Amino acid sequence: MNDKLFKLLVLGRGFIGNYVEQLCSTHNISCASTTRDGRAGTIKFDLPGLEAPLEEYIRATQALPKAECILVTFPLKGAAAVDKLLESYSHVYNPESTSAVHNEKSNSNSSKLNWILLGTTGVFTKVPSNRNTERDPAKSPERQESEDQLLNVHGGTVLYLSGLWGGARNPEGWMRFFNTEEAVLRRVKDRTLHLIHGEDVARAIVDGVVKKPSFGEKWIISDPECTDMLEIFVKHFNEDQLNILRKVIAMPEARKYVNSDKLEELIVGKEANLQRRLDPDEFWDFYNLKIEHKYRP
Repeated sequence: MNDKLFKLLVLGRGFIGNYVEQLCSTHNISCASTTRDGRAGTIKFDLPGLEAPLEEYIRATQALPKAECILVTFPLKGAAAVDKLLESYSHVYNPESTSAVHNEKSNSNSSKLNWILLGTTGVFTKVPSNRNTERDPAKSPERQESEDQLLNVHGGTVLYLSGLWGGARNPEGWMRFFNTEEAVLRRVKDRTLHLIHGEDVARAIVDGVVKKPSFGEKWIISDPECTDMLEIFVKHFNEDQLNILRKVIAMPEARKYVNSDKLEELIVGKEANLQRRLDPDEFWDFYNLKIEHKYRP
């Protein structure tokens, strides 16, 4: 148990956690983060399995410092995982609130702790989707159950992230996955790509939800503008892949997704006027924030 109070605690530093830590350092915001092995100055923390008793969760949680806001970057599997994590943390730092863990969010909010859980926009399959669109129940049902538990019972916040990029992680690097006609055709049929840079996610978290909690709300975090996957193909495929693309756009099943069956005549990018699959505008408007990193193929 650590009596030092942090503004933000990141459970699972990882890709997003690194950006969050850097931004907190820039803003002089106290931030601590965890990894499973405690590397690079992080706190060693490993969430027990779902079958583990609450006492084991409490022992694990005692390694964590006290914080005003807690960001969970990894998936939680089901409602019980959420309950055990939050109840164990409350037991360590706010024992009198432990009995309230299962109360309604209007009375609980886990004693006003600002809990944030990262999710994926992959659960939204309707086009277009905003934060209030019904999720596809077949997509990651355990994650959806945990998200609903955090939102509706504990008054936490869920942030649904789209395609993450930044640093060495960029869409050009994904080209290695498109070496067959089947793989290329699948994306030609689904050209719209929604991206978000790690630094913009960090700003959404630190300059948004940490500073101005939105208890019980869920948000889509994405660049409001979509990217054309076909434009990335045209600009970054090697010659063998371009030959595959030529074959694909000439297929009858690809015709309604492209303007021409000739590679040189393809209209790509903004000129293609693709429909957005995701609408994240409400988040950026609510927090008066703007994207700073635009991906350019």
